[in-house]
Order: sequence, then C-alpha cells, then structure tokens
Amino acid sequence: MHSAIQQIGNPRYGAAGAGTAPSGTGVPPVWWSPGLARARRPCHYAKARVGTARPCESIRMTLKSGDEAIPAPFLEFAVPPRCAVSPICHRLGVLLAFLVAFARAVCGRAEPSISETRLTLEKWVETRQLISKTRSDWQSDKELIDQTTQLFQRELKSVEEQMAKLGTNSVQVDKERAEAEALKTSSAQALDRARQFAAGFEVQLRNLVPRLPAPLQEILKPALSRIPADANTRMTMAERMQVIVGILNELDKFNNAVSVFSEKRKNQKGEEVAVETVYVGLGAAYFVNAAGDFAGTGAPGPSGWEWTPKPELAASVRDVIRIYRNERPATFISLPATIR
Repeated sequence: MHSAIQQIGNPRYGAAGAGTAPSGTGVPPVWWSPGLARARRPCHYAKARVGTARPCESIRMTLKSGDEAIPAPFLEFAVPPRCAVSPICHRLGVLLAFLVAFARAVCGRAEPSISETRLTLEKWVETRQLISKTRSDWQSDKELIDQTTQLFQRELKSVEEQMAKLGTNSVQVDKERAEAEALKTSSAQALDRARQFAAGFEVQLRNLVPRLPAPLQEILKPALSRIPADANTRMTMAERMQVIVGILNELDKFNNAVSVFSEKRKNQKGEEVAVETVYVGLGAAYFVNAAGDFAGTGAPGPSGWEWTPKPELAASVRDVIRIYRNERPATFISLPATIR
C-alpha cells in the first residue's frame, strides 16, 4: 500500500482552496485540493509544557492496494505541528492520527460491503431455492410425461395391431366376398333349375289328378289348389316346393297302405248302390255292397279308375273288410290283381 499526501491548507486562515495565507503572518502558503468539498475545522494540538495551542495542518491521504483504488477523498486526518520540545512527540501524534483515521475509513467502508454481501447472499439463496423448486417440479412433470408417453405408446401399439388385423380382415373379407359371389351364382343357377323342375312337376301333378282315386283327390284338394296356374307366379320357390313335397307325401302314404272308404257305385242296372271299397295302394281296389250281391274290382285307367263287376268276389271282399276292422283274425285271402 502506498499513499499520496497533499497539504491542502491551514484552516485557521480560511477555507480550503484559498490561494495563499495573509501577508505578514509568517504562515506557509496554502495549496488548493479539488477533492476537498468543504472547509475543515481548525484542529489544535495541546502543548502542555508551553501552555499554548497551535493549529494543526489538515492532511488528505489516498490509499491504493493492488488494482483496487479507494476513491478520494477517502482518508483525511489532522497532523499536529512539530513539537517544540521533542520531535518524537510529533511523530507519535502523526502516527496516532493516521491509525485512527485509517480505522474509521476501514469501518466506514465495511458497512456497504456487508450490506452488499447480505443482498448477494439473499439473491443466492433465492436462486438455490428456485433451482430446487424447478428441479422438483421437473421431476414430477417428468414422471407424468413418462407415464403419458408409455400410455400413448401402448395405444399406438394397440392401434397398429388393429390396423394389422384390419388388413388381414380385409383380405379375409375379399376372400369371403368372392366365395359369396360364387355361392350366389351357383344358388341362382340352382334356383333356375328348381323353377324349371317345379313348373314341369306341377304340370305332371295336374295330369295325374284324374287318375287318382276319388278319396285321395279329396285329401289332396287343398294342396292341389295351391299349385300356381302360371309359371310366372309370385309364390316363392320355397312355397312351391313345399306344396309339391306335401302332395308327394300324401301320394306315398296312400300308396303304401290299405284303405277302406264308403262310396257309391252304379250296378248293371245303372242304379247307384252304396258300397265299401278296399284300396290296395294306388294299383288295385275291391268293392262290395252290404247285401253281398254286388261286388267287383277296380284299376286306374287313362281317364280315371275303371270298375269291373264280379259278384263271385263278394264273400272274399267282405272277409278283407272284417280283417281290416279287426272283426276277425288275420288270414290269407286270395283276390285277383292286374299288373300293368
């Protein structure tokens, strides 16, 4: 540390900045210092031995330490005049005044440093707290972001799987569509064949009806009435086939059974006589009246059933009717039959 000391005046003779002391006073000249902003009060150094007081000289010192400069005026103290008795007293006074001024300067300069340090420390604590809060918030947000990312990744994977399934399903749908088209085409062809078959079979049934036994015609009359007269009917193919199948079932049932019906038949005199007719399927029939004097056989012909009187069969036909009605035990009975 080095110092620059400048004599700035004797306060007894005026303010700092005066040019020279009054003439004839024997006081040394006064130097003006631009850093001194106000006048200094006179400072006296008491001389006990002499009993008089002499004004002190006002000194300003600027201290420098390294690169840091303490702004002037920083250190200012009063130096007592040389002691008339002992120069050691003067030096001690100068040293003491310097130490006191230096201590005051250091203490005065420490106050703003502590304040600035406190402010800086508060800012640093705030910054650390803000950093800690930001880090904590970021950890919470990071966990939420990670969970959201995982959720989106699972959803994306699910969507990709569904898209893959849709692609596979699209291929499967195309295949099934092709199969359905092929089935539709074959079904349409089969339906056309079924229409042709039904139309031809309905014609055959109409032609067959006159050749059926009269009792069977009565049984089939409801079903025969449902056969469409025109091939371009509104009936569905299923309904038409249902009518045909019903008629065929009744024909098969009648053809595989022995049936007895009460009818009227004309005798040789042209009179209608009540008879009982035994139909053996659709191939043969036998009839007899209650008196037993009128009997005969029947067979299907081109325009209907043809009846032939045979009185000699009356007893045999009556035995067949009794066996059918469980009026006598079953036994073999011989009756004539014609095979065509």
